Amino acid sequence: MESEKVLIQLNGENYSRWKFEIEAVLEARDCLDVVSGETTCPQKDESEIKAWKKRDALARSIISRSLDDFYHAFIWSARQFHAYTWKPGMNIASFIAGLNVIVNKMQSLQIELDDEIIIGKVIQCLPSDFDSFRQSWRLSAPKTVTLSDLTFQLLACESDQLCRSMQTVSIGEALVGKRTTSKEPNENSKKRNIECWNCKKKGHIRSECRSQRKLNSSTLKDRTKSLNRTGFVARSWLDVRQEPNDGWLADSGAFKHITRNRHWFSTLEFIEPQGVRIGNDKMIYAVGIGTIDVEVFNGKQWIASVLNYVLYVPEF
Repeated sequence: MESEKVLIQLNGENYSRWKFEIEAVLEARDCLDVVSGETTCPQKDESEIKAWKKRDALARSIISRSLDDFYHAFIWSARQFHAYTWKPGMNIASFIAGLNVIVNKMQSLQIELDDEIIIGKVIQCLPSDFDSFRQSWRLSAPKTVTLSDLTFQLLACESDQLCRSMQTVSIGEALVGKRTTSKEPNENSKKRNIECWNCKKKGHIRSECRSQRKLNSSTLKDRTKSLNRTGFVARSWLDVRQEPNDGWLADSGAFKHITRNRHWFSTLEFIEPQGVRIGNDKMIYAVGIGTIDVEVFNGKQWIASVLNYVLYVPEF
């Protein structure tokens, strides 16, 4: 119909005329009140809900046909930016990385966003765990600040939160950090009738057998004497937190060494979030890189050494 035909397309310089003509077409098709928000979607009556949705779809169709490809992409990316929010399971690194994807897409369309807008979006979306940070930021935010500055402060705040929620224990070995799990109160009673395959005694399993440990220790000493090799074993005298993934992974042929323990680093530089794909094909994000002081055992003695370019991955 002639009333459905859009006579003008928005080009960035004709907004006033475009708005006038679009409003006229919408009013002619009896859906201007839907666009203005004067009439909202009914909550109960199914027939009224269906009629409202039909008018809403017609209004969106009229407006869409008045936009060229650029403004379609512009509006879509702007909607993505405003709809982006903090989701369960996110941390600072993954949230900032996801926001940067949207911002980069907008920049590819020549849509420039000031740091102030992006920073405001970040502060607005922070979960309740960061309420105190949000409040102090709004009261004493510096006049000149970048997204990198804010990211650095948020990562530090997140790290402090993790440290406060962890129980400090002292351990002294690390090339492969292993989590120790607490036994349930009734675990011993469950094993009371279990027979060890090694010593044939009841009350424990083979991996806990003292006889097997003594045998393994003796065998290891004999092998050490017979072999003239340099071993790659390290230890680090640190206070390590008991965490769901307590430790870090490294080996002499690793492409990258990674850890979630910020307090292990002797030097640490925060970086823009970088994706790291791990064994289960999950993407996690490194937010820092630095060095960790270790001691390396060469078969005779412990020698001070350094692991360089270790990635700091809080969610590892």
